[in-house]
Amino acid sequence: MYPSLLDMVITDWNRGWAGGLVGVNMRGGVISNSYSHVIVDIHAPGELSFGISGGLVAVNGGDVLYCYSAGKVSSNKYRGGLVGYAENYSSVRHSYYDRQTSGRSDNDGRGVPKTTVEMLRQSTYTGWDGSLWKFYSDLSSYPTLQWQ
Repeated sequence: MYPSLLDMVITDWNRGWAGGLVGVNMRGGVISNSYSHVIVDIHAPGELSFGISGGLVAVNGGDVLYCYSAGKVSSNKYRGGLVGYAENYSSVRHSYYDRQTSGRSDNDGRGVPKTTVEMLRQSTYTGWDGSLWKFYSDLSSYPTLQWQ
C-alpha cells in the first residue's frame, strides 16, 4: 500500500479553496474512481473571509463518479463532506463521504453521507467496479484501489 501524499490540507487565505484531492474541477472535467482521507481545513479570518472546502473537491463544475472521502472538513463559509460547492450543471453520482469523520451531513447532490460502518461495507458501493476496488470483508478499512 502506498502512503498518502498528504495527511492534511490547510490554507490560510482571505479567499481560499481547498479539496482533499482537487481544488477546482472545471466544466467538462471528470473525476472518477478516486478517494481522499485527508483533513481539509480553511482558516479565513475577517469580515471578507470566503472559504470553500470539500473532502474530495472544493468546487465542482464537472462530474464526480465512483469516489469517496473520509477526512474532516472545515471552513468559514462553504463546506461539504465530498464537494464543497457544486455548480448547477455539475453532477456527483455513486459517490459518498463519511459523515462522522467529516463532521458534515449535507445530502443535496454533493455526495451521499454515510456512517463510518456503512463506508466500510462493500454493499454501500453499488455499481462500483470490483476489478478496480478492493473491499475488506472484515470491515478493517475503507476501500482502496486494487493497484495499491
